[in-house]
Amino acid sequence: YKAGPALTLLIPLLLTPVCAPSLLEGPVPLRSPADLVNHHLIHECETMRWKRWLEQEGVLETTPKSSTTLDDCTLIMREAINGAGIALADTIMAQDFLQQGKLVAPFHVRHTYPAGIYLHQRRSIGNKPGTGLFQDWLLAEVSDHKQVMAIA
Repeated sequence: YKAGPALTLLIPLLLTPVCAPSLLEGPVPLRSPADLVNHHLIHECETMRWKRWLEQEGVLETTPKSSTTLDDCTLIMREAINGAGIALADTIMAQDFLQQGKLVAPFHVRHTYPAGIYLHQRRSIGNKPGTGLFQDWLLAEVSDHKQVMAIA
């Protein structure tokens, strides 16, 4: 008999728009989520994340004036930092850039996406040296992130 994997949800994926501070001072307003579609939106892999987020904010016209689709989240963050557009980032991806002031979240609104970061444990390795240390470190990192980003 082989035990199945134990999955523990560490943190759900929480998405929020992020952009360079310069966009807040730019010619196109960013007063409400409805203003987002007047900006260049940066998509990760596909357009459904943005569409879903905007709909959750009650924005009916979810097609942006212009957009780019990129597959690499590092590139997406770099584009946003450079002022090329607005990205929909998860809190983990954005935390350091927000703290450094390289990015801002114009709206203090986050919506969960049906995904998350899970701890996947095989029972057979539970007693191996280092496993407990790693797990303690990982849980502490997640706990710190939740505290810094005010995630309940």
